[in-house]
Amino acid sequence: MILDLTVSDLIENTKSKKANPGGGAVLSLVGVLGINLILMLDNLSKYEDMDTKKIDQSRKKLQELSERLKNTVEEDVNCYSEVTKAKKIKDEEIRKHRLNEGYKIANRPPMQTVEILLEAMQYINPILSYGNINVLSDGRIGLNLMYEAIISSFYNIELNGRNIENFSYDFEKNYNLASSLKKQSEEIITGRYQW
Repeated sequence: MILDLTVSDLIENTKSKKANPGGGAVLSLVGVLGINLILMLDNLSKYEDMDTKKIDQSRKKLQELSERLKNTVEEDVNCYSEVTKAKKIKDEEIRKHRLNEGYKIANRPPMQTVEILLEAMQYINPILSYGNINVLSDGRIGLNLMYEAIISSFYNIELNGRNIENFSYDFEKNYNLASSLKKQSEEIITGRYQW
């Protein structure tokens, strides 16, 4: 289990021949860390003299999305094993069919990573707007990690998709949404620093 590894073991495994975790699992993990940095900013903030309904809603949703994405870290490794199994099948027709199905399964985690992070980015602005300005830079790092995990997940989705019959995915729509959400959040951060 990747999530049971120490940080040191995770670093070592990432460069080993095991390919466990591979790029997809690392991207999900990076995304979780991005969400959790926003939650850390929230935990280090006091929201005095204001209605915290939006903050509370954001916190609850981000905690839920963090858990969902954490599960995707492990799922990425397990899903790709279907491709590995299919490659060993000798019968060409069966292998072709099983590879098609295997790549569909392998594509679920990176697609979930994008979906979860796009949703998370829609909940971070109340915390960025009113969170502790002394740790706002951690919020900016969290934002950047989420965005980069989305954009980099597109590579896995595209590569797996090349092996799936009639595969389609709206890269442009998701890229534009991620970029728009990032820009909105950056404007909040920049406005708070006033430089």
